[in-house]
Amino acid sequence: MDKMKLQSVLQAWHLVEALVPSEVTGKGEVLEKRYFKDNKNRSRTRLVDLNERPWKNDQVKDSQKHQVQFRYYLACFEHHKLVSFIRDIFNNTDEMINKDHKTLFSFSFLVDSDGNYIKGSMFVPFLMYVMKIMAETSNVHYGELQTPFESQWRLFEEQAQTILINGVTKESLLSIQQVYRKYFHQLSEGSSNYLEVEVMKAGQPSLSKNFNSFYADDLERILSKGENETLRRFIEGASAEERLEINENREYIEEILQPINLPDGRWPSPVKHRLYLMQQVAVNQILNKNQKISSVNGPPGTGKTTLLKDIFADIIVQRAKEMIQLANPSQAFTKAKTIHLDGFHYPIYLLDRRISKYSMVVASSNNGAVENISKDLPKLDEVIRSSKERECKEEREFKEYEELYAEEAKELSMYPSSATDLLGSNHNAWGLFSGALGKSDNIAAFGWRLYGSQADENAFLKQLEQDSKQVSINDWEDAVTDFKATLKSVQQKKKDLQKFHDEFKRVQAYRAQLKLLEDQLTILKQEHMKAENEQKHLEEQKQLTEQQIEFLPKPSLFERLLHKKKHTTNRAEKRTECYYFTFEGRRK
Repeated sequence: MDKMKLQSVLQAWHLVEALVPSEVTGKGEVLEKRYFKDNKNRSRTRLVDLNERPWKNDQVKDSQKHQVQFRYYLACFEHHKLVSFIRDIFNNTDEMINKDHKTLFSFSFLVDSDGNYIKGSMFVPFLMYVMKIMAETSNVHYGELQTPFESQWRLFEEQAQTILINGVTKESLLSIQQVYRKYFHQLSEGSSNYLEVEVMKAGQPSLSKNFNSFYADDLERILSKGENETLRRFIEGASAEERLEINENREYIEEILQPINLPDGRWPSPVKHRLYLMQQVAVNQILNKNQKISSVNGPPGTGKTTLLKDIFADIIVQRAKEMIQLANPSQAFTKAKTIHLDGFHYPIYLLDRRISKYSMVVASSNNGAVENISKDLPKLDEVIRSSKERECKEEREFKEYEELYAEEAKELSMYPSSATDLLGSNHNAWGLFSGALGKSDNIAAFGWRLYGSQADENAFLKQLEQDSKQVSINDWEDAVTDFKATLKSVQQKKKDLQKFHDEFKRVQAYRAQLKLLEDQLTILKQEHMKAENEQKHLEEQKQLTEQQIEFLPKPSLFERLLHKKKHTTNRAEKRTECYYFTFEGRRK
């Protein structure tokens, strides 16, 4: 793909990402009653009457631990109405099948627990500006839209701040919608409005959500700075010569599945539920081929997340291999600088690159899918089966292994209370492993939950500080020794399996060679038998010919003499002829 075509693909990708509509979040979710004074559960996101004063009713029980804020989603509409609008612009009269009723919004902003507008929280999807331009003119130049959109957005927010300066009321909300229509498009007058209640840690700053695509800013930077080799390969794909179809390629599958290619660690799961053949092929391929891009495709429920877990487990083992090279775990950190803030000194340490490179980022255009994976991995039932599960028929065969593992997993559990708090649900966690990040408010929530409040003795940093005082260098050395012994055992088992595999392959090769020789021997025997039959036939013909000769009448003396004389005459004629030619040659 040439430079111009690649640039065109990136521009089209950027356009698609920039024009993604924004969805109302939290519909159908429930906020637990333990947070609120009235001790009642409530919907996280609901239709709102503009006369409501939610900050009067949705008050937190313990303001020392939690705080509440409210997000308004105004001029909302169903997704299929957006599709109809765009179809009308392009004169598309095709029937719309399976209408999408997902709820989208025109603009959104935050209000604090006192009913005041939170400055800087106004958000308007870029799409709403593009729709206004499309409705006014058929000649739209996308490259010229971003700058005027940002200008219009700033003007709108300035006017919104002025309108809401005395708090949120029905009149101010209606006035804001009227101002909105000056700058952006609104699909219908009879649109609905939603309110989302957000519960946060006390003291946590309010952060405006970015409802735009995660990729839009990255693509904009790529367009300005240029793409790298990895992105180029991702867009272009592999050439036909580089592609290898492995579904029916038995030789390749057997090669990649050799024991030596197995990871040193795998995700704890029931023995019965180990990876099936093509899952293991994918894992081994990703971990051993050292490729910049690997793709595993499949419909929902085919085991892609299960496959990822084993890749995660191997990355943890690889990180541990680097860590055990340290005589002291403090060597993993290097002091970068100290931040002075409000009279306090905060030293900043950087994690050694040899260790930090073994990290994982799970990203997707589907925010929910990423959050589900990130929140599922630390759940206790993801690594330890309950005793009831271990008693089921399919696990009974490996019951002893399951029970031993369950006991050890409990002993190795790391900061389960902090991990459970990060899950934000009723599920128990086995330890800190992953967190749902991505959005700025997710990152902030993650950080605040790790930090915890001053009064929270179970906060992660508090526990970490306590452990640092109790754990000695001897504990570290014991852990290193234990890990090395376990790793050595695993690697020895892999070597033994590889040796068995190689011997088995040699036996297979010998058997194949023996079979070939046996087939050749069979052919040679058949040829030998054929030759013997032919020899026998020829001998019979010889005998028959000799018998026929014996029965022929013998010539008389006169006939023999005559034959001899004739024979002599012929030889004389030949000599004369030879002489003639010789003579003629001399004459010349």
